Amino acid sequence: DATAPSAIGDLAAPSVSTNSTTLTWTAPGNDDGTPPTGRAASYNIRYQDMGAALDCSIFSFDAATVVEKPPAPQDYGSGEMLEIMGLNSSSNYCFAVKSSDEAPNTSALSNVIFTTTLAGDPVNPGDVVINELMWMGTSVSPLDEYLELRNTTGRTLLLTGLTLTKLSGGTDADMGIDFTGKTIAPYGYFLIANGNSFNGGADDSQLKDAITPDITDGSLTLSNTTLQIKLMDGVTVIDVAWNGTTPTEGLYDTTPGSEKYYSMERVSTPSDGSNPLEWYATIDANSTADFFDGGADERGTPGATNRSENEPLAHQEFLLRDTASATVSAVIADDEVATPSGGATLSVDKGDTPVATESATVPEPSIAAEPDASAAATPAPDSQPSPQPISTPEPEETPAPPPEPTPTLDSAPEPTPEITSTPKPSPTPKPDPAVEPTPPVESAATPESIPL
Repeated sequence: DATAPSAIGDLAAPSVSTNSTTLTWTAPGNDDGTPPTGRAASYNIRYQDMGAALDCSIFSFDAATVVEKPPAPQDYGSGEMLEIMGLNSSSNYCFAVKSSDEAPNTSALSNVIFTTTLAGDPVNPGDVVINELMWMGTSVSPLDEYLELRNTTGRTLLLTGLTLTKLSGGTDADMGIDFTGKTIAPYGYFLIANGNSFNGGADDSQLKDAITPDITDGSLTLSNTTLQIKLMDGVTVIDVAWNGTTPTEGLYDTTPGSEKYYSMERVSTPSDGSNPLEWYATIDANSTADFFDGGADERGTPGATNRSENEPLAHQEFLLRDTASATVSAVIADDEVATPSGGATLSVDKGDTPVATESATVPEPSIAAEPDASAAATPAPDSQPSPQPISTPEPEETPAPPPEPTPTLDSAPEPTPEITSTPKPSPTPKPDPAVEPTPPVESAATPESIPL
């Protein structure tokens, strides 16, 4: 097979964002026949940052950046689409494609297209926070450090003009990290690493090869004794990490055979980053294999969501924070409920009957404060007589006329539900010689009574 696929002639960029461009084109087929047939074997897609140039006249396919893992070609005539991520905002780019068959025979260059990415929104204090610090380095080098930023907003933010400072000699010194053209996606992460220089080798960092920092710069160095990092926009502090003292979050142990290098992560709802209670040590054991090459016990989540939700006090064996103050500031009793001043507090008894307490306005059933064996309440006309206490025998007597109360013992613990008010009892009548008087009640009468 000596026939290459035909050149792609309809490459286009129908949409563009602050850090990406979407490309579209038509699949060229396996050969340059009339009409072409089959499908190509692979694509070679490249792009180049053109700087201040406003066209692609100086574009060089050989010098351009190769898109890793491009899509596999579809059948001839099919529509293809690919989004190129990781571009700088407010930047000029040119794109081009070549295709090849199995031989391989490579097509001629496609049409070259020009596009400019959009500018991101400005950053306000709190929009971006310093989210993670590997301040102690890793087993390969104490300089194998990284710093992670996190976008707390739903907007793509432009980092151009921001600076990172570190506390040095009592003053804030600019680390010289260049954010020109860099953006951070909505709710996304931005990773800055000091790599590619350890022991003079190429990429000796313990970060896995799949973990690609947004910026790799040897200027990123973090102190183990006077740690304080600030993200600045001119003289405006966007965020701050730690308080200028020796970090007590993160875990660092260089003992041979038991090395530990655990990063320091920010709480999920950040506020004042200079407060040590905003930070905790990464303890997720799976992060070692997911983010780092083999070797010592290194843990962290560079460029990804924090996993160790041990905030603030769940894993004291790894935390060096003041547990007493942390408990006071982080724990609120579940049973603390505010009651409006001067208002009645309503409670519910076992019978689900609301009863007002304190400044209650609902009247309670009237109960004699001092029970008197000689006094009795008149039962409701339509109600059945209440059973009498077992301990008091009922003597035979002539029924009293309706106006007169029937002498009974008022020893029952519950009032008759039907009574809404207690009439003033009539004076106790003189004993009738024909009627045998009620025997006196002993003071040790049993408190039990038949339920009403």
